Amino acid sequence: KMVELDTRRNDIVKNFSGSEVAPEAQFQIGILYESQTRFTESADAFMQMEKFAKKSKDAPTAIANASSIRETTGDNPGAIAALENFLKLFPTDERAPTAMFQIGVLLEKMGDDKSLKKAITQYDAFAAKHPTQYALKVQGWSRAGDILRGFDLKDQDAKNAKLAKDAPMKKVYTNRKKASDYYIKAWG
Repeated sequence: KMVELDTRRNDIVKNFSGSEVAPEAQFQIGILYESQTRFTESADAFMQMEKFAKKSKDAPTAIANASSIRETTGDNPGAIAALENFLKLFPTDERAPTAMFQIGVLLEKMGDDKSLKKAITQYDAFAAKHPTQYALKVQGWSRAGDILRGFDLKDQDAKNAKLAKDAPMKKVYTNRKKASDYYIKAWG
């Protein structure tokens, strides 16, 4: 019966795409898939709401849901793409600042150096675009400082791994000034 209902809703969306019921049917398809723990299909269905962005009050929620589902299932690039789409379609939505900040968090979760550098850039862009979002701005700058400290610790570990067993540890401070600047901005 669920497959039959799913097929009917898909038919409504496909055959009546200009109709008022199509956006609601599309949104319900996403909810149905999510309730069946078919998370990939759910996120895909929610992302289809972008074609109803101007017609449906549920479209922003659907795209935000798609991002959350993709993040929960470990698809951080997919979650970032959904958030970027959300920001493009709904730049004035009350959730836009949080969505922009979350992109930085997701880039951090990816963990590679390129993504971490992009996260720092994202936090800077967030602070510039949303100067009154104090809590997130402070958190972003703190996170940026932590990322830079992490780069130094990674370099320090690599250098010390090459030393003789009893050799004195070498400290690496390449990003110390930049990291300190972020901490000062955050707490200064």
